[in-house]
Amino acid sequence: MSDYLVKQLTNKIVRALPKEKKDIYNYVMRMEDDIEKEVATSAEFLDYLRSEAPHKLAAEHFELTLSELLQIMKDVEIDIDQQLTSMMNEVKWVDCTDLVYSASKKKQKVFYVSLPK
Repeated sequence: MSDYLVKQLTNKIVRALPKEKKDIYNYVMRMEDDIEKEVATSAEFLDYLRSEAPHKLAAEHFELTLSELLQIMKDVEIDIDQQLTSMMNEVKWVDCTDLVYSASKKKQKVFYVSLPK
């Protein structure tokens, strides 16, 4: 499955989340993305999480306990995973290369992709 398509479907799922969950999820994901840009390795990423406790700060931002924030993130990620799996099973790829390039010698593949609603 295309990484681009997975990202688009994930974004669709996140946009449909209840506002509070969507806000928390987007906040934490942006925070983690920013940290990832600052560090070079996964070990440095984990060290940063341990030393700076950014998730605790995120929990305070939303007036939650760290446990509550982490549970919401876990629930959202499970929901995204389940919906994404279902959506990916509904995606249909139809090879249209022969229709598009029947008279030419092009080697590029052309697909029609049917996406779930």
